[in-house]
Amino acid sequence: MTGKIDPFSRWREIRRQGAWRFVLLWGALAWGLGTAALYCGFMWLVADVDMRRLLPFAVLLFPVGGLAWGGIMWWIAERRYRQHAAAGGA
Repeated sequence: MTGKIDPFSRWREIRRQGAWRFVLLWGALAWGLGTAALYCGFMWLVADVDMRRLLPFAVLLFPVGGLAWGGIMWWIAERRYRQHAAAGGA
C-alpha cells in the first residue's frame, strides 16, 4: 500500500454539493470572515484605529471579496477536474 490519495476524490464530493455552497462556505465565510478577523487583529496591534469603525467595514467587505475568491477557486478546481476527467482519470 503506497498511501497515495486521489486528489480528485475530495473534489468530486465538494462539487456534488454545488458551487454556491462552496463559494459561500469557503469563500465568504472561511476566507472572508477569516481575513477580516486577521486584518482587524493586525490593525489593532499595529495601528491606532477605532475598532468600532473598522470592524463593520471589514466584516462587510472582506466576505464580498471572499465571494470572488470562492468563485475563482471553484473555476480553477473545476477546470483541473475536467482536464483530469478528459484524460481518463475520473
